[in-house]
Amino acid sequence: MSDYEERVVRLREDLPQSPEETGVAVLQVSSEYVANYSGADSFAGAIVDEIGFAPAQNIPDYEISLELIPDIDADHIFVHAAVSEEEDADEVLDTLLSEPLWQRNPAVREDRAYVVGEHWYGFGLVAANAVLDDLEKYLFEERS
Repeated sequence: MSDYEERVVRLREDLPQSPEETGVAVLQVSSEYVANYSGADSFAGAIVDEIGFAPAQNIPDYEISLELIPDIDADHIFVHAAVSEEEDADEVLDTLLSEPLWQRNPAVREDRAYVVGEHWYGFGLVAANAVLDDLEKYLFEERS
């Protein structure tokens, strides 16, 4: 736990305080819905919040219609699939990623949308550290 807490502190200290940063969106997609998990009441949203990123703006609290995706005001979008055993996560993600409305989102157009693993919907220290790994990879290494 102390290793995790040290990583959070280090990432929080490395986070540039930029007024143009509008936040991070955490989306979960299935064959039936796209859902917002950006808030501090979700597993990954709490980690993102703990580091200091603001949640995305213009995004409903839970289920999101495809028509609203272009309006999600986020600098970065993390998306992961939640599928049943009968479904293929790659197919579900490909369906969303090829959707014209997805392509109209500013973060997507600027290559700041990232497909991540199901650990973003997980729990426990192993999953939390995997989320931190992704945040370091996509948000901090790109700034170096």
